[in-house]
Amino acid sequence: MKYKIFFVICFNALNYMVLGSNPESLRDVLRTATSDSAQVLAYNFIARQLMTEQNQDYSQALFYAQQGLMLAEQVQFLRGEAELYRTVGIACFYLNDYRQAIERHKTSLKICYEIQQKNVNLEFSYRLEKDSVLLAE
Repeated sequence: MKYKIFFVICFNALNYMVLGSNPESLRDVLRTATSDSAQVLAYNFIARQLMTEQNQDYSQALFYAQQGLMLAEQVQFLRGEAELYRTVGIACFYLNDYRQAIERHKTSLKICYEIQQKNVNLEFSYRLEKDSVLLAE
């Protein structure tokens, strides 16, 4: 899964370098995404590119980030949710909706904390299992 996400990010970065930050070419990235998680990452990528100095289209960025957020929640892609809540927060900040920006960033941090706790629990379980196998030998 990690390699798949890394590949999608690299692919998106390559597309950006080749195609530029033209919003239409960025939408092509979304059309070529093959999995739900890749689509979530593509929505985030498009939203981020729409917030660059070249584009500064924060309302469109917010739209794409919210679309990606709905998909991320639907498929339960927590890392994607965390990133998109952060992106929504940034767009809200630039649209002068500071209260909403803070709320979205808090939600992103909460999800990141939950992901970290799950990873810590999984690692602990793995170590426990490994230790019990060693003790049995």
